[in-house]
Amino acid sequence: MQPLGTIEALPLRTIWQDEARDFTPWLATEGLALIGDILGVELELVATECAVGGYRADILAKLATSEEEEEHLVVIENQLEITNHDHLGKIITYAAGHEAITLVWVAADFRDEHRQAMDWLNEHLDGVSCFALQITAIRIGDSAPAPQFKLIASPNEWARVVRRSAAGREELSETRLERIRFWEELREYGSRQRGPNPFTRKAAPRSYYDVRMGRSDIVLNLGMLLQQQLQRITFYVQTDNAKEIFDQLYRQRESIEAQLGNPLVWDRGEDSRKSIQIFLERPRDFLDPVQREQALQWFYEKTEEFTRVFTPLIRNM
Repeated sequence: MQPLGTIEALPLRTIWQDEARDFTPWLATEGLALIGDILGVELELVATECAVGGYRADILAKLATSEEEEEHLVVIENQLEITNHDHLGKIITYAAGHEAITLVWVAADFRDEHRQAMDWLNEHLDGVSCFALQITAIRIGDSAPAPQFKLIASPNEWARVVRRSAAGREELSETRLERIRFWEELREYGSRQRGPNPFTRKAAPRSYYDVRMGRSDIVLNLGMLLQQQLQRITFYVQTDNAKEIFDQLYRQRESIEAQLGNPLVWDRGEDSRKSIQIFLERPRDFLDPVQREQALQWFYEKTEEFTRVFTPLIRNM
């Protein structure tokens, strides 16, 4: 058996000695992509140290996923220490000054009252999303230090959909309500497990939920097919060389299926030039309480297994 390493927690200031000179520049470059993964969006840097009156916001970013979302501004406030009232006031001030609709507070640890404050803001500010992210650093043996983010507070999208519907601002069908309720339950289920929570992206009233695999052109797509009473996990690729990736993986089909413990459906997507999918599905009644709990467990376990098997295979493709 290969020897296992020991995880060592590192003080943040052994990596970033100064918040303004070291931590903020890293967060505005490498860290921005990591934050985007947790929020479930692609972020683009606008500026650092943006003036608001006599103060300066650490980082101002925007969504970079589509033309219409260019003006969706994101304020990021960061601390290398435990949270305090000063930074809570600052992030609200910066968001108001830049008319940002997403607030991200990154800190070494969160006091209970500040987590509660972020939860309160999410509950009462419709149209504004507030995220609290705890950052830690670890090392295994002689490896390079690795940052880790833990989601402490985030919007409850299911509750927001209900509020918008009650206010007459959004049509709400039972199907859409059921979808977003289930995806919120999956996010909560993942947060209760011992390992990393892969379900950090915001929930939406869709029949699918995407989990990123470190590349913008490849995702794990979790499918909730209510009418067909099916649940599905799909390794989905959409890129110019999707067929080449499929062919390379298909040549390893027996090994992949043996590691996953299940035969898969291999769809080369002959009717689509740039996409392919490899998936596993099973019957599941999401409205049955027992089967619903089993569906949460299945999605969590299969997401871990698909990630573990496919990630090293696609690394150099």
